[in-house]
Amino acid sequence: MRNSGGIRYLDGMVTLMALVDTSGYSSGLQQKYQAYLITEVPLELGDGADTRKLMPGAYGVGFIQNDRFVAMDLGAHDLLNVASHHDAELHRPMPLQVIEGSTPGTYRFYEGRNFITLRRAE
Repeated sequence: MRNSGGIRYLDGMVTLMALVDTSGYSSGLQQKYQAYLITEVPLELGDGADTRKLMPGAYGVGFIQNDRFVAMDLGAHDLLNVASHHDAELHRPMPLQVIEGSTPGTYRFYEGRNFITLRRAE
């Protein structure tokens, strides 16, 4: 439970996240390939003008320097890069968790205290 999370939508579709053990990967890849994200629905990641759409599929994702979040195909080729946030007030950070956002239909995908906002895209 500490290393995975997900969202089940009203129509039964899901978005799942799980941490990845990258101990055998190069250090450059370890720094950005932290979790798998598998989604059956299109997603909007990020906030405001920095929002990007991610189509259904399986991706490697991670929180990187300068408060950024990157999504890669499974070959580690960057597909999108959006702003992430740091939540210093999160009471009990876990390695990975998904929490409902303040706006209906939005969620926060956390890795420790770092998070990205996501929502199901139309």
